[in-house]
Amino acid sequence: MTRNNILTVTTIFAVLSFAAAEAESAGYQLRQQGAAGLGTALAGSSAGAHGLSDAYWNPAVYGLQDKAGAELSLAYIQPVSEAEDATGTTAVGTPIPGASEEDDATPGTFVPALYGVLPAGERLRLGLSVNAPFGLQTDYRDDWVGRYHARESEVKTISIAPVAAFRVNERLTLAGGPIAQYYDARLTNAVDFGTIARAAGNMLAVPGGNDGGVELEADDWAFGFTLGAIFEPVAGSRIGVGYRSEIDHDLDGNADFDLDATGVGAALQAATGAFADTGARADVSTPRIVSLGLSQAITSRLTLMAEAQWTGWSTFDTLRVRFDNPAQGDDVTDESWDDAWFGAVGARYRVSDAWTLRAGVAYDESPVPDGTRTPRIPDADRTWVAIGAGYNPASWLRLDFGYTHLFMPEESIDLSVNEPGNTFRGNLEGTTDTSVDVFAIAGTIRF
Repeated sequence: MTRNNILTVTTIFAVLSFAAAEAESAGYQLRQQGAAGLGTALAGSSAGAHGLSDAYWNPAVYGLQDKAGAELSLAYIQPVSEAEDATGTTAVGTPIPGASEEDDATPGTFVPALYGVLPAGERLRLGLSVNAPFGLQTDYRDDWVGRYHARESEVKTISIAPVAAFRVNERLTLAGGPIAQYYDARLTNAVDFGTIARAAGNMLAVPGGNDGGVELEADDWAFGFTLGAIFEPVAGSRIGVGYRSEIDHDLDGNADFDLDATGVGAALQAATGAFADTGARADVSTPRIVSLGLSQAITSRLTLMAEAQWTGWSTFDTLRVRFDNPAQGDDVTDESWDDAWFGAVGARYRVSDAWTLRAGVAYDESPVPDGTRTPRIPDADRTWVAIGAGYNPASWLRLDFGYTHLFMPEESIDLSVNEPGNTFRGNLEGTTDTSVDVFAIAGTIRF
């Protein structure tokens, strides 16, 4: 197979294979963008300590490459998320019937990433990255207690970033370029027609017993940018700073309602005009990210690394779905997320010319306040423990392997009927218990 064919196949594979996952990083961010970086818990990524895949965090990494090359990374994210001891009551005070436990609400999935670089002169490098920067998938049974707040949630993204990196001198490299990002969302939940009808005066309706449902699907392309710089004060030392901008999406799609079999929903539809299939829109912004990485060679074999990343999640304040049907009021979910920090330290040890070992630990702060944690995103602070290895079977080929386990404490869900949008979702209490395993493999070729 020619090199051009290899690049064509890997590009098609990357674009077609993006899937949603229970995000392995805080919020619904996917920090796993390369196998080598995963092996150090991302320590040193913004300083270019691991190769091409670090260009996701800092595009100036492309300027450090002396040859054309490409890297394909494939991660498998396997979360285990349980909802426990869930109880709920409707707006009229009746208990919500249903299962109080959900053993596996987060399926595993594969997430690829692709990078390429091409020299364009002595100092200029052109790079391209294709990533899935954000993703989410949770899936609850139809009969669980929290069904009015969430059944299925799925978010998929694709980010395409062409950049130019310029080697100013032996110490300083600068880079930047646009980001084109596709965002696709699908959300479903049950609709408690029984409670809605009872509140409207139908005393024959059964709160929690006349369930229908709604499915929202919407997508959008939007644009942002990425910037980066790497400074090498002395040989063996690197300091890198990267920036990925906020990207504002105006999602456009449809809301499809499923009425209950008892006719309560149909009566409400006929009387009010609501609960009919309609177009729907929502504004969603993915956050800006600022990262700082350090890489310091201690000996010819040992390198120590550190990383700090700040994510501006406070832009995710309210999720408001607007419907084309004027009889259908806005659907509102209060999020009120906070900005969050991530920090990591790690090490790389070159055992031989062919083999390299890696390890690292990290702390990943959740942006989700206790009062607005929902079953759609049952988030919590994460502690990363990571190991990895690199193997060079030939001068033009490198293989990398990484594994990380994420420890997360149990957290509570405590949603009140008095909060915005929850009037007919009801009260919901319970706990979530989640952990995540991430495996990754990558291959890098140089031309």
